[in-house]
Amino acid sequence: MGKDEVIKKRAMTISVDVFVSLVLISLFAYLSIQILHPFVSILIWAAILAVALHPLFLWVKAKFGGRGGISGTVIALAGLLILFLPTVLLVESIIGSLGPLASAMSKGDLSVPPPDDSVKDWPLVGNWVYENWREANEDIKQTLKHFAPQIKKAAAFILSSAGSLAAGVFQFALSIIFAAVMLSHSESLVRLGRQLAGRVAGVLLGPEVRIRERDRGTNYRTPYADLQNAGVPVAFHSGAEEGAIELPLAAAWAVANGMSATGALRALTSDAAAMMAIDDRVGLLHRGHDADVLLLDGPPLAPQTSVVRAWVNGSEV
Repeated sequence: MGKDEVIKKRAMTISVDVFVSLVLISLFAYLSIQILHPFVSILIWAAILAVALHPLFLWVKAKFGGRGGISGTVIALAGLLILFLPTVLLVESIIGSLGPLASAMSKGDLSVPPPDDSVKDWPLVGNWVYENWREANEDIKQTLKHFAPQIKKAAAFILSSAGSLAAGVFQFALSIIFAAVMLSHSESLVRLGRQLAGRVAGVLLGPEVRIRERDRGTNYRTPYADLQNAGVPVAFHSGAEEGAIELPLAAAWAVANGMSATGALRALTSDAAAMMAIDDRVGLLHRGHDADVLLLDGPPLAPQTSVVRAWVNGSEV
């Protein structure tokens, strides 16, 4: 089997794998959206609360010796107390006000005091209010019967508003709880967000660093620089294993044509690792990470720079 046939077979295999993966991801995304749809507003408010309360969470966490779980629980309990205490007091006040009214209606002792003559002087509605008030004072049952349709509509509106208020309070309580969970696992969420950002927002470009424009001919400003200056993570790749040796040259060429040296090093190391979601173990010189270390006698991307010493798998070679 020739080399071209091997490449075609490998490309076909990769294409099938990618297609199957995309189908499964799309199905999973659809099912996830259907499941989470009733909780979207709750999760949005939870995220807003988590961002707003993060400085407070850090302060509480420091007070509890860095224990995020306890700190999140304290913030959740405090938030629920702030939410439910006024709600309970309001409900008690309403019930306390309606209690005597319901008792008087059940005993038939409900009465309305007579209106003051000054009511007639109210603009526009004075006479209408005075007459209906007077009729209620003289015969409350007949007045209630007369205004029964309006009373039913008002009662339905009040009950609907009370139900909406109860649902809103319950949803906000869930948002507070979810926000506390987010805060308790904020470090893990930040790490996951960075990995997703590397996978989704990063751009992996080939070794081509020139842009050919129809009007201006060949422009040697690298697209890596344009993307990186716009805040988009980028990474170099060779297109094949045997082309990996050319990556430093591609990076040096990109620096010579608009890319910063620091950005080029990130594109070769940390940003590339983040896009592959392996930055928890490679890409940086950090305790616990895997790395081969080079000691150079000049700038890393300068053509004249030479390797003075090298450590591979922890041992000098």
